[in-house]
Amino acid sequence: MNKIKAMTLLKVKNLLSSSNLLIIPIFSLLVTIGIDYITDGNSSLHFLALSYGVSFNTILGGILYGAYPMAEDKEKNMLRTLMTSSISEKDYIIGSFIPAIAVLYTVNVILLCVSQVKMNLRESIIFLFLSFICLCISILVGFIVGMISRTQTQAGILALIPSLLIMLAPTLTIISNRWIKIAQLIYTYSLTRLSYLVALDKNFSLKWTEIVTQTGWLMITIVVFVFFYDRNRID
Repeated sequence: MNKIKAMTLLKVKNLLSSSNLLIIPIFSLLVTIGIDYITDGNSSLHFLALSYGVSFNTILGGILYGAYPMAEDKEKNMLRTLMTSSISEKDYIIGSFIPAIAVLYTVNVILLCVSQVKMNLRESIIFLFLSFICLCISILVGFIVGMISRTQTQAGILALIPSLLIMLAPTLTIISNRWIKIAQLIYTYSLTRLSYLVALDKNFSLKWTEIVTQTGWLMITIVVFVFFYDRNRID
């Protein structure tokens, strides 16, 4: 437990000193506040502010917060140094996961508070629960990217591609209904739909297909992560 605590504190220090990672939560807040300002007076468009802000923070933030620090440690040979000390690979993974989920989850809570999409207690609980699950999936995807990357640049490129694809799919449903079937396969679709229905003062309830989708994404990312962890390790 002390090793995990030490690893967590080290990762917190590294996160706070990394401008590349800190810009993501800041930009998410600016996006939410900016779109809210632009769409002021049109309640049906307020969901865009929360949706884009949360999607940016959850998807791009989650994947980069998982991938970038691991790739940085590998590039600087810090990972090998840690592995030769008393820090185990499991300590490293847990210690990396805790600050990432803590920072990004806190930002999502702030985004919910500052947005003009007003949720009741039930809707807020569902939002926070879905937000946590989606962040777990994104960070695990980031860890996978970090394991197969050798440099920070490579990790950034590999993380950006899936992030953009995942972020665009749910919001493209606004342009055309043809994207709905594709968007429903994305794990953040429930968050987008929740924001949209609440902004229109409509009731939201999770569909069984959304539960299956979220569970499937979580299970698949865990399986793939374990596969790469057992095969390639993290050094």
